[in-house]
Amino acid sequence: MCAGLTVYNGLRNAGFEPGDRVAVIGLGGLGHLGVLYAKAMGARVAVLSGSPDKEDEAKELGAERFISEEGTALSEALLDWEGGANIILATAPPARPRRPDHGVGEARLSGKRRSPDRTWAGLL
Repeated sequence: MCAGLTVYNGLRNAGFEPGDRVAVIGLGGLGHLGVLYAKAMGARVAVLSGSPDKEDEAKELGAERFISEEGTALSEALLDWEGGANIILATAPPARPRRPDHGVGEARLSGKRRSPDRTWAGLL
């Protein structure tokens, strides 16, 4: 129950609205719930993961897009998703330091103007 409330409150506090594009960083326990909750609430979901082998799992959970840390920069790949995410739900810290060109910090959060503290759901 606690994990579910953590993920739900992250989405709620970020000002989630149905139809938002939600990027979930990490597909562990909280990430699974993040994808399921966001999808059930009417979001379009992308998963960003350091494990390329989790792509099938992400799609089965309802993600329309999977972005692996291997290959293209995360920020560029996220921006290619119709200009970026409305909400980024970070459910896991990086296991290793990311290269500067692989960060999501440069990724523009698109959609409705929200105050910075309400757009980035933050590390849960």
